[in-house]
Amino acid sequence: GDSYKREKNYVDSIANYTMALKIKPADPDTLVDLSTVYFKSSNNPEAISTVKKVLEKEPDHPRANYEYSKYLYKSGDRVNYKVYVEKACSR
Repeated sequence: GDSYKREKNYVDSIANYTMALKIKPADPDTLVDLSTVYFKSSNNPEAISTVKKVLEKEPDHPRANYEYSKYLYKSGDRVNYKVYVEKACSR
């Protein structure tokens, strides 16, 4: 999925990350990567839903907190955005 993401081919990137999750369904890094592709393809609700799967199991995951803060900021939630930025930077 990474090479497709670099090429901004988000459809194929999503497909590859989804296939990887069939092998390792709860892999936090793959879930975060998938969420970033959803975000870059302007699917903010799916980006949030996907990254929250990581935060439910690993609330202190630095990258998940950082990406989630970006999604919250983009959606206009400036209050909670700060909470997740601080969590991402505190590690």
